[in-house]
Amino acid sequence: MRILITGAGLIGSYTTAELTAKGHRVVLYDLAPDEAYVRSVVRQPVEIRRGDAADFPSLLDLMLAERFDCVMHTAGLIGGAAQRQPWKAVQVNVIGTVHVAEAARLAGTQRVVYASTHGVYDFSKRTDEPMTESSPVSDETVYSACKLSAEHLLRALGRAHGLEVIVLRFTNVFGRGLYVGGSTGGAHMNELVRGPALGKAGRILPAVKGKGEWLYVKDAARALVLACERKEKSGYLVVNIGTGVLSTEQDLVAAVREAIPSARLEEVTPAGPVHRAPERLQPYDLT
Repeated sequence: MRILITGAGLIGSYTTAELTAKGHRVVLYDLAPDEAYVRSVVRQPVEIRRGDAADFPSLLDLMLAERFDCVMHTAGLIGGAAQRQPWKAVQVNVIGTVHVAEAARLAGTQRVVYASTHGVYDFSKRTDEPMTESSPVSDETVYSACKLSAEHLLRALGRAHGLEVIVLRFTNVFGRGLYVGGSTGGAHMNELVRGPALGKAGRILPAVKGKGEWLYVKDAARALVLACERKEKSGYLVVNIGTGVLSTEQDLVAAVREAIPSARLEEVTPAGPVHRAPERLQPYDLT
């Protein structure tokens, strides 16, 4: 298959690694890709194009020239970064998504796979049962409002033009990444693990405290690959992607120390406010 992935960050890079290892041809499309990072993750040849999903003519030119079978839209402005820059968040997360869908339609691409988030859910409304795809949603933050808007627009555009759309609502994704998109949870998990892995002290930061559901990036990548390769026609499909397990700060610290018995960990209070997802009271229902 010929596949376009927008966003050459954590999820985009590891998904590219999975796809190219299976023999698919992938083009990574990113406004400012860190090529050294991408090539440290992706061992097979991959083409990296500089471009902005908000630049519709350039995106369309690429998709018309390549005629991709599937486009995965992972680029986005996350959490606190979106809250601090609402207009930019709308441009990237909403208008950029519409551009991807419209370019796919015009280029004859059959399927769009969209990386969404558990941030769209209203956790306070579902305290006694696991979260399903039909659980109540929330638009209280700029990020959640943007992601919900993008989901709704993809559904409408898919229905209007016969485009296959698969939305994956990821829980907190972590792994060896750069986190330029603004994922506080991923960045703080990275700080917890990175130090001990290098023989230094790990930092316990606010976003790893309380209960949360954490998903390793290679598992997120496998979900995206399965969505892209899915043979069944699904129309518009929304799927929770997580582990179905909540972990506390103590669980995470214990896991680090089990893997690295000599790990040194220190509690850190960052200066200024920290934007983080609400504490989870319930895991995903992964049925």
